[in-house]
Amino acid sequence: MTYTFLLGLGIALLGGGIAAWIFSATSIWFFDLPSKSKKALNRIPPWLTGLVERSFFVTLIANSVNLDGIPEAMIGWLAIKLAINWQKLDAQKNPEAQTRGLLALLTGAISLAFAYIGGAIISGVIPICT
Repeated sequence: MTYTFLLGLGIALLGGGIAAWIFSATSIWFFDLPSKSKKALNRIPPWLTGLVERSFFVTLIANSVNLDGIPEAMIGWLAIKLAINWQKLDAQKNPEAQTRGLLALLTGAISLAFAYIGGAIISGVIPICT
């Protein structure tokens, strides 16, 4: 049980963070995306947001008897998170805004997929150790 817990937690938190970072960095390099515009205000780092969301959802999934509604909650979370940023995304003032928004959505989906897999391992939905 302890190994299953640690494996699921590691996949969710560490694996999800690394996979999201690799996907984002590779996409920026491969598609030659423009660099982010410098902002005057400090912001919460994306890695911290990802860590918190993966921690929340892996805990939710690991402690669920059934997974009803959890994938929908994950999609809802992504929608809310991206909607918060829509007000600052003006495509005419900031041409890379739409591309960056889509990259953020895809990176978030990858991050949450690892949270789902890690939680499913911990809960036994995905059996690893017998």
